[in-house]
Amino acid sequence: GDGKMIEMLHQFGSDLEGKDAHGNTPLHLACHRSTLEILTLLHTFGAGINVQDNAGFTPLMTATERESVPMVRFLLLHGADETVVNQAGDTARTIARRVLKDDHQISTILENLEYDKVCEPNLSLALHERNSNIAKWLVENGSDPGGRDQNGTSLVEVASRYNMIDMEKFLKLHAEGADFTAANCFGDTPVSLAVRTGNLRLVHYLLSRGAPV
Repeated sequence: GDGKMIEMLHQFGSDLEGKDAHGNTPLHLACHRSTLEILTLLHTFGAGINVQDNAGFTPLMTATERESVPMVRFLLLHGADETVVNQAGDTARTIARRVLKDDHQISTILENLEYDKVCEPNLSLALHERNSNIAKWLVENGSDPGGRDQNGTSLVEVASRYNMIDMEKFLKLHAEGADFTAANCFGDTPVSLAVRTGNLRLVHYLLSRGAPV
């Protein structure tokens, strides 16, 4: 298939930044044809995400015009810059405003300026699957509880939509920065209580967040 051909060309040193007469790179062409498998493969081999064609179009702009939600998500998650301007003065966001409906998923994603900075796809998936245990484990191991899902929705809001009340409180607590050094009226700190109950995973998490031993 095309994927095998791309792999072979890469092995023989083909230029992943090579352009056709219109300035399209292989990544542009993959977006134009809505071929996510090829896009993923080209990115893995180091193809530039923000390269512009002769008209100043980036792969993100092309994917936006093609209304490919999976490709737009992929590009933003891997460093695509939605603020790049083409020769017509458009960004991916203004293209979406002009050619897509306001409630189109791509429009929602691109209107969220923080999308590519705080997206937490794994934590988002755990919440959408209503798996609180995995979600808590991800937060305890570095995922941002104040992040957003692939549609730009805050993870706290996702938990609320699914009526995951305990998970919503958990995310809010960690997103707002709980004081892991505070002691109760008996002098117990979160770490001492975790040690007393034998919760080693929680001990490790609290120490990683700066709690004193």
